[in-house]
This record gives sequence, structure tokens and C-alpha cells, in this order.
Amino acid sequence: AIRAWSEKNLDTWKIIDWIIFAQQNWATIINASFWGTGLIHNTWFLYDAIQGFPWLFIAAAWNESFNNDGNSGDIAIYPCSYDLDNIICVAATDGDDHLAWYSNYGATSMDVWAPGSYIWSTTGDNIYWYSHWTSMATPHVVGLASLARSFRPDLSYQEIKNIIINSWDFLDNLSWKTVAGTRINVYKTLYALDNFWPTAPTLIFPLSGEIIFWTDMQFLWSEATDKGVWLSWYYFELSTWIDFQNIITWTSLDTTGITISNLEQNTYYWRVKAFDLKNNTWEYSETWRFFIGFNSILNAEPNTLYTSNIVTLFATGEITI
Repeated sequence: AIRAWSEKNLDTWKIIDWIIFAQQNWATIINASFWGTGLIHNTWFLYDAIQGFPWLFIAAAWNESFNNDGNSGDIAIYPCSYDLDNIICVAATDGDDHLAWYSNYGATSMDVWAPGSYIWSTTGDNIYWYSHWTSMATPHVVGLASLARSFRPDLSYQEIKNIIINSWDFLDNLSWKTVAGTRINVYKTLYALDNFWPTAPTLIFPLSGEIIFWTDMQFLWSEATDKGVWLSWYYFELSTWIDFQNIITWTSLDTTGITISNLEQNTYYWRVKAFDLKNNTWEYSETWRFFIGFNSILNAEPNTLYTSNIVTLFATGEITI
């Protein structure tokens, strides 16, 4: 945190200094819970400092209960009234998803809504207490922007800003009071950012090349991983052809295993693919082959040795692993 207050007065030049300091120390997102009218803060020096900051400058709409779009020049609220693409201006909602009674608003000068009433926060007395104002709403957007940047560091601040503004909860009563007319939504933002694919599952059982002597088969595989954390379901295929042109069983499921009953004597091939909630998928697992040999053993010649690369079975029933 950087202090820009001087004897309870907000000093424009100190604000400019800490914007420059933040930039020089590689900060990427600024939480700007301050405001001022044009007579105090509408200077080209502050404008230039914010414009020169290379990432997001997230500002509180402030708490005068008025429509900032109807004001200009010396009485408009700054920095929200600056037309800069790296500013996100945050107005506040109350516990009923309505415009908070204290929050400024504006269909062209305010960007998004965030919860600002009865927020559990620290106080100057070193304790926690419920607080409100747009200074409570702004950190919600700062946190979301930080999370979005950590999730997709390849994106520019304009792309992150646009996704935050366009990934929202629509609230009818707020539709004309900010640029987006919507409240931020963390889940929808991360969902929109997700361009990751789940890994291919690793097959566990039955082992490739194994001879099986029962007809009810339990298939097991490892859980896939997805950086987008929205791993959803698996697609399982079982075939008697290696190219899967003859699929005898296929199914979608949200577990890492399935039991198939009444398999006949044959050679089988199986594989699994993972999908996330956006239906992103990467590639199939390896294809494994196994054999159902139950009938062969029933008809085995006495004193004959049968082998595979997994087990060796003597016709008397003795098994050597």
C-alpha cells in the first residue's frame, strides 16, 4: 500500500508520485479508492500519469449519490471521468442487488458494479468490522483482475478489462446506470478466460496385453487435470477393432471407472478422453488391448501350457505371475 494523504487531505501530486512509484516497482494493477472534483484533480499531470501506467487502474466511483454523466469540467468526479482505456470505474451494489444509496453512477463514466455494502473489513483500530462505500466495491474488481491476470498472463489489460466487463450478472434495475449495466461475476470471467484443455487420462486396468478369464470387466483410469479447473466428464470407448470402427460400447460419465458386463471371448481395445465444461478436449489416452479367454481355458488341452506377456496359465488351473 502507498499513502497519498497529507494531514487528512488528498494531495494530487502525491497520487502522481505513487502511480509512478508503482510503475517503477512493476505493479500491474492499482486499487484507487480516492476521488476529487475537477478543481482539485482534473489536471493533465494526473491524466498523463494514469495514461502512462501500463496496466489497469481500478477506481472507486465514490459516494455522492449522483449521476456523474450529468456533470463535467470542475464538478465531474475524477479519475472516473477520464476517458482512458486502462481505467475501470466501480460503482457499488447493496445486499439486495440494487444501486447502493450512496454510490455514484453513470451510463458512460462508470464501468461495472460490485458489492459494496456490509463488507467484512479491517478498521483503523486494528479490528474487523462491517463497512460500506464504493471503496469496498473496488477491491472486488481489483481481486478479480489480479486473478484473471494470473490465470491468463498472456492477455493484455484491454483484453482482461473487456472480459471482466462482459462476463457479468445482468441486473435489470442497474441496466442504464453504468457502461456495462452489470455486476461482476468471478466464475463467468474465468470461464470466458479458459482456453485450457484437459490432459489425456492414464489407463490403469485392465492392463494392455492382459488375458482375462471373466466376462464382467471393470475399467479404471486416472483423473485428468485441467488448468481451467472445469474438468467435467469422460468419454469411454470399447471396440473389437484397433481403429475403433467397430465400437461395441461407448458412454459419457463423470467418474474414473466403469464396469461392462457379459463380454464375450474376443480381443478388445479401449481408450478414454476427458472434456471440460466448455467441451474443450485434448486427445485420447493410449489405446490398450486385452483378451477375454474364458472359453479357451474351458476347452484347453490337459497338460498344455498357455502364455501371454502378462500371465502364464497351465491348463490344470495353476497360474504363475
